[in-house]
Amino acid sequence: MELQHAIKINHRGFSCNSKKRFVLTKNKTNSLNFSVYLIHDVKHICVYSGKMVKYTEKGNDLYEGDFSSICENGDYFIDAGGFQSRHFVIYDGAYDICQR
Repeated sequence: MELQHAIKINHRGFSCNSKKRFVLTKNKTNSLNFSVYLIHDVKHICVYSGKMVKYTEKGNDLYEGDFSSICENGDYFIDAGGFQSRHFVIYDGAYDICQR
């Protein structure tokens, strides 16, 4: 799988009870399937599979995936359309601002 910027996702991560979505801007496979993987030690464990919704915006085909049901803290990535996302976290403190 190529690691490119075809998967747009919140780089900050997600809190456990938030809505969790991504947008795929290219689709090399034309499949609507996607998977979310938990990164555990050196293993990649598929914890969710779903279907994206295709829509058109400004003449471009885009695909949206929702994985809001994942609530376990951890490091993850998405595999969709022949691409992998950058790693992101699901963590209740994902939006906390560190203060000194």
